[in-house]
Amino acid sequence: MSTPLDILIIEDNPGDAELIQDIVCDNKTHVFRFAHVERLASALQHMKANATDLVMADLGLPDSSGVETVTRIRRAVPHVPIVVLTGHDDEETGMAAVKAGAQDYLVKGKVSGDLLARVIVYAVERHQNQDSLRESEQFLRSAMDALAAHIAILDPHGKILSVNQAWLTFARDNGADRVDGFVGLNYLEACVPNAGNDDRLATAFADGIRAVIHGEKDLFELEYPCHSPDQKRWFHGRVTPFPDKGPRRVVIAHENITDRKLAENRDKESERRLRLVLDTSPNCIFIEDLQGRFVLVNQAVADLY
Repeated sequence: MSTPLDILIIEDNPGDAELIQDIVCDNKTHVFRFAHVERLASALQHMKANATDLVMADLGLPDSSGVETVTRIRRAVPHVPIVVLTGHDDEETGMAAVKAGAQDYLVKGKVSGDLLARVIVYAVERHQNQDSLRESEQFLRSAMDALAAHIAILDPHGKILSVNQAWLTFARDNGADRVDGFVGLNYLEACVPNAGNDDRLATAFADGIRAVIHGEKDLFELEYPCHSPDQKRWFHGRVTPFPDKGPRRVVIAHENITDRKLAENRDKESERRLRLVLDTSPNCIFIEDLQGRFVLVNQAVADLY
C-alpha cells in the first residue's frame, strides 16, 4: 500500500464532496485522506495549518469563481498541486484552469473511482517532478551567476539560449543596447562582424565553436585581446559541450586574464631591460647551473666564443 495522500476538497455542495470520496473508497492501490471545506477562504486557512498533498477545487464557490480560484490557490500555496472540478462538460474552462496552473480538470459525474485515483496520483507526481525541475534550473542559474567568467549557452546552430550575470554586466558596461545579453541572437553570425581589428582571432574562435558543436572537438580554447578605448584587456575563451542528452549544445566561458597578461608583459619588459643592460656591458657575464651548463650569457660572452 502506498503512502497516504492528504486531499482537500473545496466544494460548496456536500453531496458532491461525499460522492468524490465514495467513488475512490474501493481503490486498492492508494490511500487517500480527505478533508472538506465549502469556501476558498476556509481552504486557505486549512492549508496553512495542515499538510495537503493535493487540492480538488470546484470552480463555482460562494467566495470565488472560475479560473480566479486556481490563481488564488497558486498564489497562496504554490507547492500544492490542483485538480479542478467542473459541473458541466466545459473543456475550454478546464484548459484555461490548466494554463493558470492546475494539473488537470475533471467533470463531475463523469469519472470512475479508478480514473479519479490515477488523476490524483499522477497530478501529485507531475507537480513533484515540476518542482524538482524548477529546483534544478534554479541551482544551475545560481551556479552560473556565481561565476566570474562570462558564460553563454548556445544551441546547435549557435543561437544564444542563456547567459549568466557576469555576461550581462559586461555587455551593459560596454555599451550594449540590449538588456538581455543578446539572448536569441546567433553568436556565430555576430562573432566576426563585431570583432573589429581582431577578425582573424574571431574567425578562429567561431571555427572552434563549430568544431565542438559538430563533435569534432570536446574542448576549444583561445586567448585573445579585447581592449577598450581606455583599458587594455585580455580574455581566455573556453568552449565545451553542454553535459546533457539530445542536440549538442555548447557552453562558452570568457575569463578575464588581464591581470595575468599585464604581469607577463611586465616580466617580459623586465627581462628585455636586463638583457639590454647585460649586453651593453664589456665584461663577460654568465650564469651556470649545478651541472656547469650556461643558463644565461651576455653578448660579450657570445663574442668571446
